[in-house]
Amino acid sequence: MFAKRSLAAWMFCLLACCLLACPKPPPKVFVLADKYQPTYSPNAQAALEEALAIVNSQGAAPGTTALLEVAERFPKTEGAQKALWEVGHLAYSRGDYALARAAMSRFLPGAGTPPEEVEAKRIWGMSALHLYAAEEAEALLRPLLPQLSTEHRTEAEMALARAGAGRKAENPLVLAANAWAKEPNERSYQTLMDELELNSNMDTIWNASTQLSTSHAAWPLLQWKLGKLYWHVGERSKAKESLVLLTQKAPSSPFAHRAQEWLRRMERMAQTNPKKVGVLLPLSGNSHAVGKDARRGLELAFKGSGVELLILDNQGDAALTGQQVQQLAEEQVIAIVGPMLGEDSRRAAHVAEGLQIPLLTLSRADDITLLGGYVFRNMLTAKAQTRALLEWSKRERGAKSAAVLYPDIPFGREMLEAFWEAAQSEGIQIRGAERYAHDQTTFSNEAKRLVGRFFLEERADYTQEATRIRQEATTDFARRKALEKLRSSLAPIVEFDVLFIPDEWRRVGLIAPALAVEDVITNACDAKDLERLRKANKGKTLKAVTLIGPSTWTSRKGQSGLPELLERGGKFVICSVYVSAFYEDSQRKATREFAKAYKDRYGHENRTPNWVEAIAFDTGLLLRAALATGAPTREALRRALMEAKIEGAAGTQGFDAQREARREWFFLQLDSTGIQEIQRKAES
Repeated sequence: MFAKRSLAAWMFCLLACCLLACPKPPPKVFVLADKYQPTYSPNAQAALEEALAIVNSQGAAPGTTALLEVAERFPKTEGAQKALWEVGHLAYSRGDYALARAAMSRFLPGAGTPPEEVEAKRIWGMSALHLYAAEEAEALLRPLLPQLSTEHRTEAEMALARAGAGRKAENPLVLAANAWAKEPNERSYQTLMDELELNSNMDTIWNASTQLSTSHAAWPLLQWKLGKLYWHVGERSKAKESLVLLTQKAPSSPFAHRAQEWLRRMERMAQTNPKKVGVLLPLSGNSHAVGKDARRGLELAFKGSGVELLILDNQGDAALTGQQVQQLAEEQVIAIVGPMLGEDSRRAAHVAEGLQIPLLTLSRADDITLLGGYVFRNMLTAKAQTRALLEWSKRERGAKSAAVLYPDIPFGREMLEAFWEAAQSEGIQIRGAERYAHDQTTFSNEAKRLVGRFFLEERADYTQEATRIRQEATTDFARRKALEKLRSSLAPIVEFDVLFIPDEWRRVGLIAPALAVEDVITNACDAKDLERLRKANKGKTLKAVTLIGPSTWTSRKGQSGLPELLERGGKFVICSVYVSAFYEDSQRKATREFAKAYKDRYGHENRTPNWVEAIAFDTGLLLRAALATGAPTREALRRALMEAKIEGAAGTQGFDAQREARREWFFLQLDSTGIQEIQRKAES
């Protein structure tokens, strides 16, 4: 199989195709690009700081992608220079020499100081040596030796000496190709194919193809393999150059005929029709219901637009999805909406990024927009929901501490992790986290653990009083009764202001009463409510806790006309708050207009709109807004999407710097009459 390369490297080559001319051999005399003076841009500096934060928090791989995005968006700025500098060092330290070479070659013309120039040339030259580009390395490193430190000079001298001793002969593909040409039999051919399988990275194949004569029997095979590799990682210009060279130098080869067909396909894919948009949704299989919901939302958004939606059923299958992205590219779509699941969305992102087609995915997959600058996302994620809930809790309720009660399933653990990270970011302390089985129906023990009523031996007030009772009680019966009374009279230790329950509404309706049994007050919406409860409890010290949750708390209206969550949880869920991307009864203008349009279109099916349909609708509106700018190409549309702004039915407003949807969330509070939307200002 093809060896995996750093995604960032290929993304970088896509963004800066002028960097390195492949598959031509490196020049003997190196000519650097004209120098320039980088300008200061506050936007570039802010984007750089965000990218560096990603490096520190998430690691080198996602951080590198974010830094490359800065270099693309703000060329020839100080922020871009710093980003390229960081990319070069990160890539070199990780052994990604192709990316290090590309980054430093772009950094060098804007280098501000002599030490920066020296270091950039050193990393560039050393990377070139690792990539068999000995002549390029010689041109860079040899004049640099007197300026290097003793350690770096010794390293460079030894590397140059090894290269001069005949590094070309070390390429195993060249050895295998020559062996096959000398004795063209089945065994030698299989050896060559095995070497191609083992050494299937582009640098090794490119090096071998440049060493062999174009008349060499193995050259068409290597050139074909090189072109296909460039294609699969998204380097379209280099793929085209390699395949064209193959058709010119070996026109009678069987591989030349394959190359001609690929070139025709590439030509079709490069053309764009602004009136065509591709859609990839799971319209069959286990996820067909949400796929059909998304389809309804998209069709409603594009109604009357004159845009043709080319809708394909990807069945949630990753391999099929990759093929369909290429199929839609050949249909000349200007953008693609979808997919919705995990692996299929990642596959679509990789292929769309390579083809430079804007992809507006509706997936919850972690960090999917880090896969490339053409990947956008509009969907509810664990990180976005937990961050919104904690920001609201801190701002509106003054929350300083929190606890979590979560189901022990992947969704629950994902939510716990996201909540924990968001709490750290907001400066909110986590005072407890308890898990339960996904099919559990009683929650007494979990409630006791949260408030210190389960492991009583760890409480000093209990152990001291229990010791006294055991010493003073005159009979076993008296001792047992006194200890029972002590246990029931112990006040709960409530050290959290909010309790996060990331589960569906049915479970929440069972958990809230269990908390009440342990004297956890969850139905005091404000200070007046709490004072009323204190009086009812004869002045006992009480602490109110707000139950908070994600969009999975959304429930239909029951027989009483109230939400089923309220019917099940009763008074114990009153004052609870959950976040959602859609509330059908909202008074927001955009939401009302969507609900009316939905009723007009689908009312005969006795349907009511849901949040999936609303998010898909907003995604369509964002794409329509970008298309309305007249963007004639996919790259122009990508830029227009970054600037697009709407007031969406699901609160969508646009995309942030990481191409994640920005939205004004719906914060919904339960009271005795149903659901009340908490009015708040839109997020910046």
